[in-house]
Amino acid sequence: MAGPNLTTHGPISFVQSVSQKGPFSLAWPEKAAQTFKAGTPVQPFTSGSSKFVQAWDGTTFASAIWGFSYSTGSNLPTNGAGAPSQFGPVGPPRATQTFGNVINQPAAVNIAIGAPVSDGRTLFMQALPDTIFEGTFDDSTGAVAADYTPQSTLVGTSIGLTIDANGYWYPDGGVTGADAVIEIVGANPDYGFGLINGRVRFKVIASAQFSL
Repeated sequence: MAGPNLTTHGPISFVQSVSQKGPFSLAWPEKAAQTFKAGTPVQPFTSGSSKFVQAWDGTTFASAIWGFSYSTGSNLPTNGAGAPSQFGPVGPPRATQTFGNVINQPAAVNIAIGAPVSDGRTLFMQALPDTIFEGTFDDSTGAVAADYTPQSTLVGTSIGLTIDANGYWYPDGGVTGADAVIEIVGANPDYGFGLINGRVRFKVIASAQFSL
């Protein structure tokens, strides 16, 4: 049956700012119950006058993609739980792994030694006009090796992003037209084009970029 060649593709990563001004990374309060993987495209969620980060839904294409996450979703109990206000401290839960309860302290938790810190925010690289990302190429409609092999003719082509069975997103040669959100600009220089499931470089197309 036709489909992608791989079941897991690894995270999408930032590789270059064309203007050489340095990366434009943001740490923004995270929407509750987010469990996405690193490298996930993220989009804004608006609640009242506040915006929070959530995983891209894959179906909103206009001004939707804020960037790609460096961190995993923290599965927060409420929107932005623990996120500090300007110059303020990090509030609870402060860790991604907690257990049990604390005697006479109903709002407290036990934190496992070595547990990753949660500050209520998602760290992500913003999708800007001069920002280049890299991901593992595949084709959700593919059937033969050629379908899964990126070629130099892809440069300048707009395609989509698809999430795989293990929660990683990949540049998808089988998604084009109105559902396209990225433009291929090159390939990983260590491997180049012509490699099955090679790593391709891309930028988010202007119409799909979200910015404050």
